[in-house]
Amino acid sequence: MSTEVGVFARYYTQIEQAIAVGLASGRVVSVDFKSTVPSDADEDHTLLDRIDTYLSGDTDHLADVDIALTVPTDQRRVLEATRNIPHGEAVTLDRVLRMAGLDEDDTDNRSTARRALDENPIPLIVPDHRVRDTPSGAPSEIVTQLRNIEHIDTVSWITTSVISWILRSILATVPTLRQDSIYYPTKKGVSTWARVDAIKRIGIIGSTQM
Repeated sequence: MSTEVGVFARYYTQIEQAIAVGLASGRVVSVDFKSTVPSDADEDHTLLDRIDTYLSGDTDHLADVDIALTVPTDQRRVLEATRNIPHGEAVTLDRVLRMAGLDEDDTDNRSTARRALDENPIPLIVPDHRVRDTPSGAPSEIVTQLRNIEHIDTVSWITTSVISWILRSILATVPTLRQDSIYYPTKKGVSTWARVDAIKRIGIIGSTQM
């Protein structure tokens, strides 16, 4: 096991900020964004080189970087799940909770997840910028820049959220539709489709085949 300890930092022109990485026993324990490189920091480290490559547009997930999280268990589960979000993708808080094995409908779990992301001690390495509409351990302007670097389209987040809300509303209003609105090919060929009788019973459509 590595015994590397200390603060390593470098100024990155891509984001016009310095990134300071704290190591303990060779594991990352903190990531901070600063206006200048701390005077006591070492600017030479392979992780800093990888971050430079990432900020330049490389798809390095940084997923193999050893980290040490000193946070409560439930928050740890959220951050570990967040770390599994691939480069260039964005997910909802609900998805993170499911990935963490937590009930997404539980108010306490949602509060715990938001607090974990807000207090994330290792932003970038634990990529909370890939979680939609939630706090981050990084400054908001850095979050925006990281999303831009990964070409994460915030407009698509809004569209997806609206569509998801509409679908959930429809299914909640017409629960029978969720269970019985099944399309299937008939013996007349794949171009001919029929709806199950249950849909006709709730009066959403007529009995005409398509």
